[in-house]
Amino acid sequence: MKLSPHPSPVPFPRDRLTILTEHPLWQPLMRLGLHLCDREEWPGAEAWNEMLNEVTAFEEATSGLRFATEIRPGSRRRRREKKEARLQANPGLRSYEARLIEQGEVATRPEHPHDFFNAWVWLRYPWSKMRLHQLAYRAQKERTDPTQRSRSADSLTCFDEGGVFYRCPRGSSVTAVRALFASRDDHEKMALCAAQRDRFGIFGHGLMEGLLMQGLSAVQVSCLVIEAETEEAEVWDRALAAQIEASVDCRGDWGTVPFAALWGF
Repeated sequence: MKLSPHPSPVPFPRDRLTILTEHPLWQPLMRLGLHLCDREEWPGAEAWNEMLNEVTAFEEATSGLRFATEIRPGSRRRRREKKEARLQANPGLRSYEARLIEQGEVATRPEHPHDFFNAWVWLRYPWSKMRLHQLAYRAQKERTDPTQRSRSADSLTCFDEGGVFYRCPRGSSVTAVRALFASRDDHEKMALCAAQRDRFGIFGHGLMEGLLMQGLSAVQVSCLVIEAETEEAEVWDRALAAQIEASVDCRGDWGTVPFAALWGF
């Protein structure tokens, strides 16, 4: 999913964000009690690290990962030098994954909507985010041609940036639902999305940014199916992390759904 560039920094869009988070699709993210909408300015890396105290699973899931301020947009020379040094040491390796896995830091640009939502998802789904980036890092290290991204890396990126998940109801066939989402039957997908909207959750931080900045909704988004009847947050997260790992080498498990049918806002 490709988003149009926007100027940064931008004022904290408190009113618009409050409206978006009232949607049922956003409710799993609201259970942390972080009051992220009730602010006057964007939280920086230090503020995100303070919020980690509210997420009991974060330390165990990420082995002590912390948010760290990224070089501010506009510092082109410093960014170019950093990229050149990285590519010389590890051709084809993204600096975000390298810094995360090798240094234990989530690079976070201040006053930046994209990184705001990325940090929020890290706090809500630490098991899933950590496993996704571990797999992405491995995929980058293992590829023979550093100029080409592997199919598994593409799938992981699509889900990280623009993914949703669906909690399959008890008694339903998980296999049948996955087959539907992997198919091109948009009519049946739209019917299921409209009827069971409260069983979906938003995961992709790029998708969140698109909704906030552009009102984006007419897109096909990556979707994974999990089995988790409980309302306990960590159970969903662990189930999603397990499904990400199970699906990384299985193209058929990465389905898509029409986001407009979920959003309808």
